Amino acid sequence: MTQKQVSEHLNVTIRSYQRIESGEMLGSIRIWDALEDLFRIPQRELRLAAQRKEEAADRE
Repeated sequence: MTQKQVSEHLNVTIRSYQRIESGEMLGSIRIWDALEDLFRIPQRELRLAAQRKEEAADRE
């Protein structure tokens, strides 16, 4: 899915979703519940993936 599609599913702006995805913004419980349902991946794994992505960006 594109970031635009995910943001539309979450009913947030693309920038808000990008900030959540990159770890700049935590996001609400509602958002994480919706992401978990959408991707069928536990929230903990989604958050860990976002954290790893942020750490990789910091190393660059």
